[in-house]
Amino acid sequence: MTKLLDYWGQRPAWLKFDAVTNNWLIIFSGTTARIGLNFLTGIIITRTLGPTDFGIYAVLLAATSLIGVAVDFGLTEAAIKTIAVAWQDDRVEAVRQSRLFYWIRLGLAALGVGLSLAFAPLITTTLLQLPDRSWLFALALVGVVTTTLSGSINAILQAIGKFSQISMVLIISSGCSLVVAAILAVMGQLNLVTTLLLVSAGTSFIGFFIGYRALPADWPSLVAFTSRPNLEHGWQASARSLFRFGGWLWLANIGKVLIAYLDMFLVNLWLDPITVGVYALALGLSRRTEIVNHSLYTVLLPMASALKTGRAIGTYLYQGLVRSALVSLILLVLIPISSWFIPLIYGGEFASAVSLFQLMLGLAIFDILTLPPLLLIYTFERSHIAALAEGLRVVVLVVGSLWLVSSMGVWGIIVAKFAAKIVGVVVTLGLLLRYYLQGERSSP
Repeated sequence: MTKLLDYWGQRPAWLKFDAVTNNWLIIFSGTTARIGLNFLTGIIITRTLGPTDFGIYAVLLAATSLIGVAVDFGLTEAAIKTIAVAWQDDRVEAVRQSRLFYWIRLGLAALGVGLSLAFAPLITTTLLQLPDRSWLFALALVGVVTTTLSGSINAILQAIGKFSQISMVLIISSGCSLVVAAILAVMGQLNLVTTLLLVSAGTSFIGFFIGYRALPADWPSLVAFTSRPNLEHGWQASARSLFRFGGWLWLANIGKVLIAYLDMFLVNLWLDPITVGVYALALGLSRRTEIVNHSLYTVLLPMASALKTGRAIGTYLYQGLVRSALVSLILLVLIPISSWFIPLIYGGEFASAVSLFQLMLGLAIFDILTLPPLLLIYTFERSHIAALAEGLRVVVLVVGSLWLVSSMGVWGIIVAKFAAKIVGVVVTLGLLLRYYLQGERSSP
């Protein structure tokens, strides 16, 4: 499988691009295939579960996603930076940092799952509005562990520049999700339990296994089940460095996941179950398109971190905005297609999701267009700006939703979400510009 992806390296000269574009095309191809596979999987799950059960499934996934980000503590992005730097000069140190990151992430995930289980009755009753469904929440938490495993390996692959292998993991794990969902549906066994355990958590574990096998052949074992992992002397200092760098990013990531899922919780709290299911479908479809944004983020993050001069920043912004604009133009085609495609594929009971999806697609395009300049927080090492901006976004989303939902219903939540995104972008770019201008004035 790896050899098949490496064939891209033997392509004709006229198909060869600069390193950033080349890596982006690899990740973009993988995420595009993943979108298609996940889309087919979503059709099977949505049509089989129906609006009510699909709404419950979406709420549980939102909760576990929030827990996953909460127990990450910003370590993933911090580790990518640390491992990538070490990989250039000292690969033994890169392996050491990878082992340290892997075991800390796994330990934090176990702690988070344990605390979540302890408070499961409170969480399911007050936040999720699923009384007497604590057992379903417990099953969903299995996905936190498997996602941590696969996410940690993918982060290591990203840090050492193995973008072909990342694409392979994305495609194969998504393909497994489709196959498992289809088999369960044909057997009449696709329900909330099997969807959570087999389709979601099970295929995440498959992704971990494939990603682990995709590490370099001489890579020492990350997993030592028979003995305590050897982290070598001085691992405490390295761990403190990871937590210190990742702290602000952790707060920012919590804000991001709240923006991504908080509207799902609000709809679940305030509106009827049918509307929850319809909104969950529209949100899920729009999130498929956001995977494209993630592919840009994967490649642009190390590039933005390495920018040193004003000219380099200008070139980066120009090239990044051109890529984002091209991707956005492609996504605009989905607006007219969705008006007939959603009712045809998902059934007439989900027809009201069309308008919701079209508005959410606009939000996704806004994120794609603003991504390149927002990543300049890594250029100027101003991660606290991201934390501040994401916190303001959450406040605007909650306050705006409370104000608008009574008069506009579910549409008010989407309007509040867009307002929150605008506030976050304006604050981030304003503070970055201020910092840049101050640096220009102070330089000789």
